[in-house]
Amino acid sequence: FMGAGYWAAMVHAYTGAHSRAWAYVRTSLPAAVTATTLLTITTFLHLDKFHLASPLLITHFVTWVWIIVYVVVPPLLAIAWIVQSRQPGANARGTAPLPIWMRGGFALLGAFALLCGLVLFLAPEATSAIWPWAVTPLAARAVSSWLSAFGVACFSLVLENDIRNGAGTSSSLFAFCLLELLVVARYATAIDWAKPMSVAYILFLLMGAVVTGVNLTPT
Repeated sequence: FMGAGYWAAMVHAYTGAHSRAWAYVRTSLPAAVTATTLLTITTFLHLDKFHLASPLLITHFVTWVWIIVYVVVPPLLAIAWIVQSRQPGANARGTAPLPIWMRGGFALLGAFALLCGLVLFLAPEATSAIWPWAVTPLAARAVSSWLSAFGVACFSLVLENDIRNGAGTSSSLFAFCLLELLVVARYATAIDWAKPMSVAYILFLLMGAVVTGVNLTPT
């Protein structure tokens, strides 16, 4: 699940690095701050699960790299977001509004993702009983980080309301939905199909692929 999230994020990281306008990437910054901040909090809530005392050098090294990255990256992203937003013309609005159905779709996707993310983060033990696959509190909060970021990205697209400016963020969300569907297919035996949330999660990914897939035209 997390691997799919990172690969999906790389899609917009690549297209964003080649863009010439801040408007093309600004809808992704709130989601990036959300994901990294929640993963930072999750790390410190479950620090006892990390291999800080591992006798293996590579394990020890990777553990500390993870911790350092998630301590440093959230404030750097927030600072970059604030600085860039204050540049002349940075907040100019686009001229290609989203179709009403697409804007409504993003709102529904955002609401579902944020609700799931909130419950997974605040009540991981209880949520494990209804989530499609078994999750420990650490895993539940990690999943929450990505779903919450997805929800924030959807609402950012609703507020941006521009099909061209939001294309980069949409491409990342589209990749997330497709990759997570592949994850479900690969690990179908780990899914408890008797749980209603399993069907709801699949419908969420399918709807996400449709709504975001229509908005992939780059600027």
